[in-house]
Amino acid sequence: MIQIEKIECTPYNKITPEFAQIEGEGDQSLTYWKKVHKAYYCREQNIPETEFDENMMIVCEYFKCI
Repeated sequence: MIQIEKIECTPYNKITPEFAQIEGEGDQSLTYWKKVHKAYYCREQNIPETEFDENMMIVCEYFKCI
């Protein structure tokens, strides 16, 4: 079970290194986070990476396991 602590909308290009680390994927770096999330969003939206909008809003959810 999880407890949501906070939800905020942040542009992709404003995601912080702290958020990438909290999310905990890969090496927890912002570089890794941006790489894998850009690939995911392009794949899901069926758009080439050259058309990716770095201002796209990302829903950031902070939660804890209880």
